[in-house]
Amino acid sequence: MSEGVDWQEYLRFFTESRTSQTPLDPAEREQIACLAADILQLSEADRKPVWGVASPPGRYAQTVIHLRRGLSLGHAVYQARAAALDIEEIGLKVFKANADAGRLAAGLVPFQERRAQQGRPLQDCASIQKVVGAGWHVDSRQGRRAFLIQEWISGATLEENHRRVWPKTPLPGPQAQRLLASLYREIVLPVWSALAENSGIVWDWRDAQLVVEEEARLVLIDSDCLEELAAQRSPEQRRRQEQNAFRRLRAMTARLLKAQGLPQSETTIRATVQRAWDAAGLGGPEREAPGAGALCALGRIAAPTPQEQAAAGERIERFLALLHEAGLLSGGGPPDLFSQRAPPKERACKPLPYSIKKAISTCWATPKAISPAAAWSRQSPPNRKR
Repeated sequence: MSEGVDWQEYLRFFTESRTSQTPLDPAEREQIACLAADILQLSEADRKPVWGVASPPGRYAQTVIHLRRGLSLGHAVYQARAAALDIEEIGLKVFKANADAGRLAAGLVPFQERRAQQGRPLQDCASIQKVVGAGWHVDSRQGRRAFLIQEWISGATLEENHRRVWPKTPLPGPQAQRLLASLYREIVLPVWSALAENSGIVWDWRDAQLVVEEEARLVLIDSDCLEELAAQRSPEQRRRQEQNAFRRLRAMTARLLKAQGLPQSETTIRATVQRAWDAAGLGGPEREAPGAGALCALGRIAAPTPQEQAAAGERIERFLALLHEAGLLSGGGPPDLFSQRAPPKERACKPLPYSIKKAISTCWATPKAISPAAAWSRQSPPNRKR
């Protein structure tokens, strides 16, 4: 431990994982801890006990420090923003001091700081990680480093579940249904609704970006990918990004379906997912009609109305229904998003307009509620990169 930061989880990563990265030495860990405390402007009293736990490094992040619940930030602006967003747990991402991290942060830091200041895009979405602030910290020892203060999301990622949990204990059918519903209804639909006519498309969809919360809900934790929403792209660039995004989403869907322990090969499942996608009209076939489809149309509307969002929502419901009809979702009927179960209190957000709720909730003929989270959710390893 150094300067109030517990580094055990960070160090354990290097003994339990195969990685080409090398751990920070004690002096470097001390410097990072001091830098983090300075960014947050912690009081001298708060710096002495353990105030944070350091996570393992990523490609660009030196570490993410999970702050102790209830820790008071001396930085008044960050404290006020966190309170306004009802964020109870905070993570501080400290970027590496190399050229690659610097190039990424050059665009990311101003985007995320504007997002924190203006409350958009998607700061009010319960299924997307919120940001408190971003900036650069300069001192004589560490030089210039980027940082990002964000909501801490607990849970294991889809990637971690695919690698460690579901091969031993297959994903139960009802949970697979709920995860797919959460992905498309609560993340994909809001993201495409936030696109502007000439903006980029959020195309970088990966299992490592999505955390599985309680009751089989997903949260997008890599909100850095939202930077495309502020970029200007040509129609051709948008079409390429759309098709890239659609390919990744379909592949992610196939992996979730396969995680149930289905006998079909992943290649067969991917082909069935492709047919369901095309039949539902979510996005035009790449070779025949790129730019066509409900999501493409929604992404070209600057401020979609509830009716326009509901139309895309109906296509999503059709896609999920076709997967069920194809026998790729085991157990029960398609889940109802608006069942008795509400999101956890700390992730509550503004309810969808009645017109969208009605369009989605009436799509299924016999909706069924989701059973309580099964044992696999409790077997998930702790969340490490937030």
